Amino acid sequence: MKKRLTITLDKNVLEKVDQWSKKSGTESRSSAIQSLLKEAFGSEIKKALVLAGGKNKIDGVTDGLPKPMVKIKNKPVLEWQIELLKKYGIDDIIFSIGFKGDKIKEYFGDGSKWGVKISYIEENKPLGTAGPLAKAKHLIKSTFIMLYGDNLFDLDIEDMAKFHFNNRGKMTMALKFLPKTEEYGNVLMKGNRVVGFQEKPKNTLSNLVSAGFFILEPEVIDMSRDSFSFEREVVPGIIHNGDSYGYVFVGQWNDLESKKSYKKASKEWMEIGRNIQSI
Repeated sequence: MKKRLTITLDKNVLEKVDQWSKKSGTESRSSAIQSLLKEAFGSEIKKALVLAGGKNKIDGVTDGLPKPMVKIKNKPVLEWQIELLKKYGIDDIIFSIGFKGDKIKEYFGDGSKWGVKISYIEENKPLGTAGPLAKAKHLIKSTFIMLYGDNLFDLDIEDMAKFHFNNRGKMTMALKFLPKTEEYGNVLMKGNRVVGFQEKPKNTLSNLVSAGFFILEPEVIDMSRDSFSFEREVVPGIIHNGDSYGYVFVGQWNDLESKKSYKKASKEWMEIGRNIQSI
């Protein structure tokens, strides 16, 4: 929701705003000032939606737990995510829960133990990666983060947020460079803009993959209405409109798609775990 505000600016400042607006192709002074303020505030994103409702299992690992509750270095994946988000001032967190969601609620409660506020939306039936957005609409009114609950991230959220606001798109995808990408969503780039995306293609499109971490504008929620797969049904439309950008990060990333990737995460994650804890 936007509110009308009357401000008085020095003539020289206003001229610079107009120059920046013309150079960047911004439609109006109002839009230009809003973009400049967002850029100045950087990572002033306070809300995150964590998708933790899937029924996917890892044989011999999950043992009746939802996958985001699997422990890596003696902590559930979701706890590592909370610590990362809090490190960057994101303290209003929504968990979308479904399968064995009571286990998540019992462990995290209202989030006060971690110095954050946790609220829950419940999936009475599987909603995929797009359905939770519509269900959380009443809780999200400004730029927010959406991330997959079964991934571990070593990501500079502040830098990614600045990148997002500078580009003024509807979506910024966190991307990783991998030598083998057939098991992930492949991303094609032109400059900073995402111009193509295909989920788990038969033939590799590029060595850049989506890491399951997004910065989104609230408009994306309406675009996700009646959709099940964010990747297959929503992302292509955002790309088609020219509103999607890719942020390639060099930090560690681990997914828990299989027993093999779980073992890899268990082996590799200690160092980043120490880094997060020491902040």
